[in-house]
Amino acid sequence: MSIKNKQGQETAFSFKTSIIPKMKAYLYDHHLGVIEFASLIGLSRVSVYTLLKKDDMSISLLYRISKALNHDFFQYIKPLPATGSADSNTLELTNENESLKQRIASLELENSYLKEINKLLLAKEKGIS
Repeated sequence: MSIKNKQGQETAFSFKTSIIPKMKAYLYDHHLGVIEFASLIGLSRVSVYTLLKKDDMSISLLYRISKALNHDFFQYIKPLPATGSADSNTLELTNENESLKQRIASLELENSYLKEINKLLLAKEKGIS
């Protein structure tokens, strides 16, 4: 299970959302040492120490760890919006909202003028008949 980019390379996700601390806590709670953990996932002890210091890892490695430990570490991953997209979308929608409010106010004013003109025309028509 991996996600590939346009060039066919496996992508990595950043886990600053606390997945590494959750993994460390799991290992501690289940009394798994680094050497035993390393053998379960097919890495060297040094590679595991490096992994536990990083903020990211490949999807396939996370899957392998989840499978080896029989624990779903994917549950701790939350989708993140693309960089700046949420802020720019919010700003864009706020600007559009303000523009629409101004347009509504303008149309309401125009509508009241037209109602007044209609009243005057009706009164004039009644006066002529």
